Amino acid sequence: MAKSKIFLAFLLYYMTSISAISLPVSLHMISINNSFPKTNPLRNESTNLVAPSPPPGFSTLLKFNSSIQLKPLEVYVCIIELMRVLANFAWSSLLPVAIEMAGHEASTEIELNPFPPDDTRLQMGYAVLGLYKVGVAIAQGNKFFELYAAFYMGDSEVGWLEIRPKGSSLHVGSNNQFLPLSSHYTNDTTTMMANSATIFDPEDNKFGITFTWDGARIKAQDIFTVVLDAFAIAAEHNNTDLDANIPAARSASGDTVLSTWTAGEGESTQMTWARLKRALILMWDILLVGPKGQKPRFEGLMFQLEYEGKGIGAGRMLRFDEAVEGAGGSAVEK
Repeated sequence: MAKSKIFLAFLLYYMTSISAISLPVSLHMISINNSFPKTNPLRNESTNLVAPSPPPGFSTLLKFNSSIQLKPLEVYVCIIELMRVLANFAWSSLLPVAIEMAGHEASTEIELNPFPPDDTRLQMGYAVLGLYKVGVAIAQGNKFFELYAAFYMGDSEVGWLEIRPKGSSLHVGSNNQFLPLSSHYTNDTTTMMANSATIFDPEDNKFGITFTWDGARIKAQDIFTVVLDAFAIAAEHNNTDLDANIPAARSASGDTVLSTWTAGEGESTQMTWARLKRALILMWDILLVGPKGQKPRFEGLMFQLEYEGKGIGAGRMLRFDEAVEGAGGSAVEK
């Protein structure tokens, strides 16, 4: 019980200090004609990464209730928001408390619980891998329904997850130490509309992301699964480790790749995994999903990461099938 209280206090502190986006975002128009490498790091297929492989004996059991439909964007937001929380804790640490989060419009919620609640064996890494499998199954199968998922090591259940309409819990007898968390979005609609600009982290205005949209529309499923894959890759790394980079996170279809690399004057001392994880959620919240009521902007983009005015990294989200007509098609309906 003491460990649960300590973890809960730390999680509350963490979410208060870097909760996704509840403050206005600074924006200014700039020219970035020479901001990105002239070579494309994605050219070497041997460097492609995928989410970590599950350990032997780990499995998930998914049960969908097709009679209760959920909004696709709400489901995507819930999963990414939970993933970014899990990704910021040590891979082998245990999850002793339940985490509950609401979606974009707060009509859908997601809940993750260790099991049994009084003797948790649910490692953060297992939770990341289970959530990753849930997200891919939903996106690939267009299964935007109420879901119950159980996570197993061998024959023993170590945790469970629900995605459901808000306030309609399916599970009885769960751990009652819940941490309610909700996504918060900037009201700055000009950011998504700008073709090239810089945004600053509202929690640390020394950290900036300069971006340029490439105009290639990407399917919602591909945007979601490539960001999910990037977070799953990043989750294995401690926040304070340097030289953070993701050679190639891939969408479930393989049509979209998100790649990052270290670059710039401050790369050797400033490009930590904490900042790369933060960059991923800032781009998801501000640039891709955007403010409530605004249509998501699902396109390819290039970006450069800066800290205290020094370049520390860069990256690109690229769609390979740009010639395919209708690639901007999306299951997302608000």
